Amino acid sequence: QQQQQQQQEAQLRHQEALRQKQQQQQQQQLQEQQARQKREAAAQEAAAKQQQQQQQLSSTTTEDKHSKKSKTQQPWYRATVKSSHFNLCYRLTKSTSSSTYLSLKLTNTTSSSLSSHLILTLGDTTATFKNLPGHGTLEKKKVGPFSLSPRDVKGTLSTQKDDSVDTTVKIQIPVGVNMSPSHNLTKDAIMDELSNNEQQWHSFSTKVLIKELIASQVIMTLASAVNGAVVDMGINGEEGILAADIGGGKVRLLVKVKSGQEIVAKVDIKTDDKSVGKNIVKDLGRLVL
Repeated sequence: QQQQQQQQEAQLRHQEALRQKQQQQQQQQLQEQQARQKREAAAQEAAAKQQQQQQQLSSTTTEDKHSKKSKTQQPWYRATVKSSHFNLCYRLTKSTSSSTYLSLKLTNTTSSSLSSHLILTLGDTTATFKNLPGHGTLEKKKVGPFSLSPRDVKGTLSTQKDDSVDTTVKIQIPVGVNMSPSHNLTKDAIMDELSNNEQQWHSFSTKVLIKELIASQVIMTLASAVNGAVVDMGINGEEGILAADIGGGKVRLLVKVKSGQEIVAKVDIKTDDKSVGKNIVKDLGRLVL
């Protein structure tokens, strides 16, 4: 009887051990299943997040393309008018290797409206402005073509029927029309260029007063003006480096934009052609920003 009792106890212990083992296996399987489910959920979440990021990136890229497309439009330049009654601005609209078309914007700075047509003659090209109101502005698009050389284009502004308006006008084709962007450059490469003693650089510096743009738009607008590539630009657009080539020569612009009561862009120009540097300074001084 004692032996049978011992056998029964041993059998019960064995059954209990088996039961505990089964419970452990079931618990382990449950933990593995839960862990697998967590991994699958994490993978799905990561995939969804990646897809969302790709969609955002695609959306941002599309916006950037539209933004860059709009920013490639050339800025306005101020023409020289020998009369305080009118302001004339111009910008490049379509250029080839030998000529360019211009948009012209004529503003009446007086309160008196002009019923007579105003005739603007620039070189061999004529544009007519009809019924210019007091303190009003009229615009003519795609006027030309104008030759890229010489850069100075002289003309007159006069009324059609009388001599109430008769003044001289002069515009200068920006030197940027002959420049091309220098791509595939880095900020470090530019710094190495400028510190190279074997390269002779001519340095110029100028300031551009910004009246109509916000600070973040200045770098891209200056890039359009000199037809340069934006090599580097700060997060808020407060500083940047532009690079362009002209006739085998190099042009590098270091720009810093300071915001306060007025927005001012300080532009340091480095070029291996002294005359190009001088012309860029003059062009920047005529910008209407």
